[in-house]
Amino acid sequence: MLPESGYSYGGLNHRYSKRKTRLVRLIDPITQQPVDFATTLRADNWLLRNFCPGAWTCEVEPKHFRLLRLGAMVAPYCDLLTTFKDKVQIADLVVDVMTPQIRHTWEELQTTCKFFGVVPHLRMRAQVRENVTLLANLDTMRQHLVMYGLDSRYEALVQKHLDNDPVRSPAALYKALANKAPQNLIDSALFGLYRKGTHFINFAEVPYGPHSEIRHV
Repeated sequence: MLPESGYSYGGLNHRYSKRKTRLVRLIDPITQQPVDFATTLRADNWLLRNFCPGAWTCEVEPKHFRLLRLGAMVAPYCDLLTTFKDKVQIADLVVDVMTPQIRHTWEELQTTCKFFGVVPHLRMRAQVRENVTLLANLDTMRQHLVMYGLDSRYEALVQKHLDNDPVRSPAALYKALANKAPQNLIDSALFGLYRKGTHFINFAEVPYGPHSEIRHV
């Protein structure tokens, strides 16, 4: 109910005056910037790409895929552009149901990606959602890093310790580094090393916890 004065405190329409069709709004702990998505499927695809080992950057709906063809500007829609540390770039089109319009967009994206030297991927629902354990773990990682952040000092500490004992669990690290680092920052360091691709954590198999498997890649 509005106050008698008629003053409105805003609400969602005021808070999100731009891109009102966005359904999912998250904070990217890597860039510390907000990201938004029209569907949960696209948000899940972003989780898989942004926290994939070796990922460097993830750009949501990139705008620079433009070609002048036959006198007309072609700018196909792209859900996500992921750049990896080896400089490979992957452009995703996330699809729930294939339609003639989406098929046309996919064909245009493939043509444009070829010009830019980018690998196009058509990401269907079954592919994005095939491992719910992995998705849940990656969202846990994202939320944890938003709350506790990444600290290169603790990452170096954890990596040095793992170099001396390449197969460990978080519980073993908590015990070994009890006087040097809090558990939350040990977890953050492990997540950072996982994303860098230097260490494996069995995120695809079981929920992350004190007894998860950690090993050098």
